[in-house]
Amino acid sequence: MFNGKPLIISIIFFIALSVSVYGQVDEGKSELLYEKARELEYQRKYAEAIDTLKLAYSYDSGNRRALLLMGDIYLKMGNLPGAEQAFNQLIQVDPHRPQGYVKMAELYWHWERYNEAMEFLRTATKLSTPPDADIFSGKGIFSGASSSFKNPTQF
Repeated sequence: MFNGKPLIISIIFFIALSVSVYGQVDEGKSELLYEKARELEYQRKYAEAIDTLKLAYSYDSGNRRALLLMGDIYLKMGNLPGAEQAFNQLIQVDPHRPQGYVKMAELYWHWERYNEAMEFLRTATKLSTPPDADIFSGKGIFSGASSSFKNPTQF
């Protein structure tokens, strides 16, 4: 009489192995695609660079540099919702580093949402050890601009 247990176990093992290989992170491929996207960005081929960065992200969803560059390119293209999505993903991937918060502040500045921009800069300042000069430069810019409003944002 045929016992189907070994066959079923083999099938389950094969499926589990296939799924784990498919979902595997390939940092090397992601990094090569990131470098290619930088070249495309330099050539001002922004749409191609975005497609390349999306592919890089599909190989390694922890690729912070790909998310940062993607958001920056979206800003250059004027696609502010795309930039917001990329910078939010950057914050999700690495919530303990200030770069994503600084970029969100820049984005909110474009939207003239100054108080929210300052909140992002405050968070970035708390996360920046030692203090990052770019953050303080941004705070100076925002502070100077906010002084023209009735209720300037305080640090």
